[in-house]
Amino acid sequence: MRPELNLFKPFSPGEEIIIPPSLQKNSFPKLKKIGETTHVETPSRLCAIVFDLLGITDMPPKTGGNAYAADFYKTGVTISNSSDKGINFENKYSSEIHNMYEIMKQLLNINPNISVKLESHELAHSGLGSTSAKVIGFAVGLNEMYGKPLTNYQLRQLIGYNHAETSSHDEKKLVKGFSFGTSGAVSLYGGTAIMAPNYEIIAHTQIPQEFSIMSYTPSNKIMQGSKGLTPEQEQKPIEAIKKHEILYAGKRTLLTMHELIPTMNNNNFEKHAEVMWELVSTMIPSFKGLHGDKYANHIIDMYNFGAMFPCQSSTGPNIFFYCKEKDEKKFRDYLINNGLVNGEIMIGKTSRGLEFSIDNGPIENYFFQGKIL
Repeated sequence: MRPELNLFKPFSPGEEIIIPPSLQKNSFPKLKKIGETTHVETPSRLCAIVFDLLGITDMPPKTGGNAYAADFYKTGVTISNSSDKGINFENKYSSEIHNMYEIMKQLLNINPNISVKLESHELAHSGLGSTSAKVIGFAVGLNEMYGKPLTNYQLRQLIGYNHAETSSHDEKKLVKGFSFGTSGAVSLYGGTAIMAPNYEIIAHTQIPQEFSIMSYTPSNKIMQGSKGLTPEQEQKPIEAIKKHEILYAGKRTLLTMHELIPTMNNNNFEKHAEVMWELVSTMIPSFKGLHGDKYANHIIDMYNFGAMFPCQSSTGPNIFFYCKEKDEKKFRDYLINNGLVNGEIMIGKTSRGLEFSIDNGPIENYFFQGKIL
């Protein structure tokens, strides 16, 4: 039976656990810790395209999309053994991490007494994947602490099926959300990834370091009073977007399969950027529906100025684009001198992915090997 998403009812950590069908028959022997402390750092995630916004509300999602990993903000999660029972937070509480603790505790039949230290930027609901970054960091850290009983693919499914965010009304409660898995893919492996339904990676590549990624929050004159969406607001269907999706969802899938994936297989990023702009163009009406005409027109203006596929990240309001490293100053000056930015402009490279260590040992990475991992 397909699990139902109880979208509007807030719940406490551990109250609504969904075990993916592929894991329901798994039994884990008595697991033992192989380390006392794990430390994980995950990159920012910039989500570009959703093939079909209507399919994202299913569980598992009946759609996919793509995203990019950026190195300008990292989220750090340190897990240590604790003398206090259960999960304890050293500096800041996270209901999302608490929820994942309860999920893994039930699935793996473990009862760890741990302390969690979280280092994260505070740009929530802006499109940088902060919620996913800390949940992935925690899940990877606890999984590694117990000898990695779950594969990366199983972890991505577990996180995707149980995606939730802190309620805007009560930081101790969560609300169910939508995820088609790009955060898990690019947080683990860096670069850019294309997701199929059920959290499978169908294409992945790294991006040449000669290209920079820039990201920013548009100024008030562009936003027209629109702000980042709360978890509750993200769940409300928007009729204009629904009508548009019926027309363009198929086109996005065909463009991705026949044009975008070949650019990734051939490591041709400039061609990749051209195809991505075709895809982004089909999302413009959705951007208007979320943040207004000025916001959507600004994205088009940035493309005409030379930015490589400027795009709203996730539900925004953050916008990102690529450019050649030598052109960073040109774009920075244009945005600042024309009053188009609120706050700092983040400039970096495409991240190579997650880093972790056990007991302060050598730093390790995960590498995508062209198969489900």
